[in-house]
Amino acid sequence: MWEKIKEILGNFFLIWFGIWTIFLFSMIAIQGYVKGVEPNPWILYTELGLAVIATILGFERLIRDLIRFRGK
Repeated sequence: MWEKIKEILGNFFLIWFGIWTIFLFSMIAIQGYVKGVEPNPWILYTELGLAVIATILGFERLIRDLIRFRGK
């Protein structure tokens, strides 16, 4: 059950960060720069925490896939 939850969360975070990255670089292309300010520390640390979780899940998924591909 936990593996399935991690799979779903990993997919969700990867999609979310992909959309966010597309948006961020689109804004840079349109405006030439992006200035980010987050005055609310709760939101800032929540976003930072989500970024860390997504990165960990992404690395775990990458390592698992590499091991699975190597075994085939």
